[in-house]
Amino acid sequence: MRKIAVFIFTVSLAFALGIPRYPSISPDGKWIAFSYQGDIWKVKANGGEAIRLTASPADDIRPVWSPDGKWIAFSSNRFGSYDVFIIKAQGSAPIRLTYRHSRDYVTDWSPDGKYVLFYSNRDLTYHYANYNLYRVSIKGGTPVSVVNEISFFGKYSPDGKLIAFNYGSSEEWKKGYHGTANHDVVIYNIARDTYKRITTYKGNDKWPQWSADGNWIYFVSDRDGVFNLWKKNLKTGKLVKLTSLNEEILHPSVSRNGIIVFEHRAWIYTMREGEKPKRINFVASGDIPSGQIIPRVITGDAEEIAPSPDGKEVAFIAHGDLFVVKTKGGTAVNLTNTPAREYSPVWSPDGKRLYFVSDKRGSKDIYYLYTEDGESFTRSLRVKEKLIIGSDKEEWSPVLSPDGKRLAFIKGKGDLWISDADGKNQKSLSPYWNLSDIRFSPDGKWLSFSRDDNNFNREIYFLNLEDAKAKPINVSMHPYEDLNGVWSPDGLFFAFISARIMRNQDPWFFYLTRRDDYRTREDWEEYYAKKKKEKDKTPAVKIDFEGIRNRLRRITDFPSAESEIAISSDGKTIYFISQTREGWDLFAYDRLKDKTKRLTTGKRIRGNLKWDKKRNKLFFLISGGKIGYFDTKSRKIKSVFFRTKMYINVVKENLEKFEEAWRTLRDYFYDPKMHGTDWKGLKKKFTPVFAEVSTPEEFCYMFNLMQGYLKASHTNCYAPRKKSIESGRELGVVMEPVKSGLLIKKVLPDSPASYPQSRLMEGDIILEIDGQSVSKNNVYKLLLDRNEVLLKIKRGKNFETLRIKTIPERSQRELIYKAWVASRRDMVNKLSHGKLGYIHIQAMGLDSFHKYIEELYAAAHGKEGLVIDVRNNPGGWTTDYLLASLMVKNHAITIPRDGGPGYPQGRRIFYAWTKPIIVLANERSYSNAEIFSWSIRTLKRGKIVGEQTNGSVISTGSQPLIDGSAVRVPFRGWYVNDGTMTNMEGHGCPPDIRVVYPLGEDAKGKDTQLTIAVQELLKEIK
Repeated sequence: MRKIAVFIFTVSLAFALGIPRYPSISPDGKWIAFSYQGDIWKVKANGGEAIRLTASPADDIRPVWSPDGKWIAFSSNRFGSYDVFIIKAQGSAPIRLTYRHSRDYVTDWSPDGKYVLFYSNRDLTYHYANYNLYRVSIKGGTPVSVVNEISFFGKYSPDGKLIAFNYGSSEEWKKGYHGTANHDVVIYNIARDTYKRITTYKGNDKWPQWSADGNWIYFVSDRDGVFNLWKKNLKTGKLVKLTSLNEEILHPSVSRNGIIVFEHRAWIYTMREGEKPKRINFVASGDIPSGQIIPRVITGDAEEIAPSPDGKEVAFIAHGDLFVVKTKGGTAVNLTNTPAREYSPVWSPDGKRLYFVSDKRGSKDIYYLYTEDGESFTRSLRVKEKLIIGSDKEEWSPVLSPDGKRLAFIKGKGDLWISDADGKNQKSLSPYWNLSDIRFSPDGKWLSFSRDDNNFNREIYFLNLEDAKAKPINVSMHPYEDLNGVWSPDGLFFAFISARIMRNQDPWFFYLTRRDDYRTREDWEEYYAKKKKEKDKTPAVKIDFEGIRNRLRRITDFPSAESEIAISSDGKTIYFISQTREGWDLFAYDRLKDKTKRLTTGKRIRGNLKWDKKRNKLFFLISGGKIGYFDTKSRKIKSVFFRTKMYINVVKENLEKFEEAWRTLRDYFYDPKMHGTDWKGLKKKFTPVFAEVSTPEEFCYMFNLMQGYLKASHTNCYAPRKKSIESGRELGVVMEPVKSGLLIKKVLPDSPASYPQSRLMEGDIILEIDGQSVSKNNVYKLLLDRNEVLLKIKRGKNFETLRIKTIPERSQRELIYKAWVASRRDMVNKLSHGKLGYIHIQAMGLDSFHKYIEELYAAAHGKEGLVIDVRNNPGGWTTDYLLASLMVKNHAITIPRDGGPGYPQGRRIFYAWTKPIIVLANERSYSNAEIFSWSIRTLKRGKIVGEQTNGSVISTGSQPLIDGSAVRVPFRGWYVNDGTMTNMEGHGCPPDIRVVYPLGEDAKGKDTQLTIAVQELLKEIK
């Protein structure tokens, strides 16, 4: 296996941090524009002092020069989504050209300089990685689709007659991908509306660029193992390798006089053919908005909370630091103030110590804080810190016993350990590979926790701490998720969340003894009346394990999901949060009366239910990271208002983020051999780079490039998404600009444009919206934030005025998708003469599954066969639900009096389809859609028609980082159970009948793959 060359990045900038990205050479080869610190800059092609052209807190990227060199187009997310902007090359206020809430990425200009070419996911209804090419006039107006096919990185030929683009859908940063979703270079003939693939290499050929004479295409390819620069002659087919670098080249740009600029080793390089690449050094100085120290005011964003035992203070985590604030509100005190990540605050029962977890030493360790002067943490000026548990392994999730003398915690991924409260006398209790929800019983003699088995079924266990030889005992014993267990303070019962009834998460509880399980309501009232006279004492927990599962009691049967439980001090009330129409709200269940009461409406509670010691105040997090609590005496919801300021060291925080993200993948990536990658070597190589990044977007850009060496799917890094300040709206029609306005090409069924009172018709031309001409304005700009508009339209020779409600952009995309599905269904019905049904599964989630069940009867009942289409399906998790519908075998036949043979549908979990099926899949069938395709093939339920699936199958989770960024964590591999144990990652499901998609046919209303699938299924049912 090829070893990774290790080198150290060195950056010598003046007064600045940042990684230059997306370089673009001016047409005359004299200037380079690039993205740096989230802004657009330019520098002379031989280096020197860089000039800042934009200055905004947004991410300004992908600059491209106009043909005359006077303008630069770029993309920016300053309004929430990435839009197209232009700016004068000498500097000016940016002009916005696009207004839809999609990702609009600049890629070129038309040769006459009148239009900006960009690729966007604006009109596509399936997987997020698919885009089409559009153009927009620099004078304004509505964008026009240029290539009605999946297309990235488009470039006009010098004469403007052709467009070279990438067709494919593999991630930009992924290395070594050989599959059907690889990027090929395609040339589109605009006049003829034809496509020609000019590269067919099984790996990736990316970022095509034209030579000045139009005879050559430059592109980047990994056909020799590393992404280097190549070119191909369009007349002779001659292929020439231009660079032989040992590290990848990214985003090349070519000037008219043959100067090539590209990214390499986190920097900008230039070269001419036949010469060695040369690094361009520049100085970026001036007022740097993303300097090394950034002040930030914190009034929310709390992630974890812990009220003090007396309820007078609340500790919380925000932006990776540990704070404490008075419950009555005020200035929050930063107790840690480190660039490291702190977690899991826990108070000692006497309130003198505040335990927490920090990764400041390179792995998670357990510390506690105390005050030397005896003051509270909000008043003390002498707060001290002590490391009590630390090693090379991760130690985390600390939980103190009720008497504060012992500390339970997790070591590694899921080993349960216990120690004294000061970290001494550490002892392993139960080695395992995952663990959560640790709780001490009220008497401190038992531990409860939840953990998954190898089938990822989470169960709740009890462990006797008094017996050194004791093994964990499964007390939930059910094949669905049981978690978030809580002991009652009196030690009489145990409550938890379970999905045991139709996979719906509900709160349940069971009494620990059979005697208590037999008590009636009158018995309990008598018991509590007697207990009230007794002095408080630590309860002795007794457990009858025999028949414990038979004592389970369901608290609610809400159709929504419930999560997190808290129990009152007397044990009579069980609090929980439940999902409602208004968000997550707090509920109370009276155990004696068996009644549930809603306590909040629209509070949008996020969880983290925590009591003070006397259980007078139940604290929780609210949406936005605010803190609130329920006062059990006043029965009111109150807020804990806090404000504080912190100063973020950009360099140290980025190194912390990098360390955490790198460590997370090291520990949880499904393959311990990291796909053969030298993961430690990559850390050494990239650490200097992450000391230079300046924005979350730069960080994720570089981390994705590093993850590319894993050659794995499901490995994205995401920067915090910017909130949109606008509401994008649509008319419910498909339209295109014409000279006088906007021509209605299609009215989408079920949209306001299809209603009798606001009916638009194909052929109508929209002239004005609210009195403004659409020929001079971008229609989506005119529709922003407008729930209703007044249209002036031309219908034939007549002019009319029409008032119409608008719909959200997401609703428009869904209507386009429904229209596409309806067209496929009509096609199948026509081709099969009504013998076959058709269903497209949009995604492998519950919404799509419910839609499948809903449509299955209507689409297939009475048919002889069924076409199931999972093309363009991005995945999810519902394959086994689908199989429960498709793999049923009739063990009997029922015949009612005067009726015919059948089987009672009410006896089945889901509506069953037992007749023949055929499955359509393609290279944009991802993840669980691929598992579904493999399952149909492996179980021989039907044939697969189309193209081999993507080969991107790993179960994934997500790890949030300190600033709100996140990295995906592929933690579980999938293997074909056919004797071969084929790893589905990197091995897409091969079709039984391969049908290569002819480029451009979808826009013409054709579907060769579907046609052949119908023909094959008809053969089977004869």
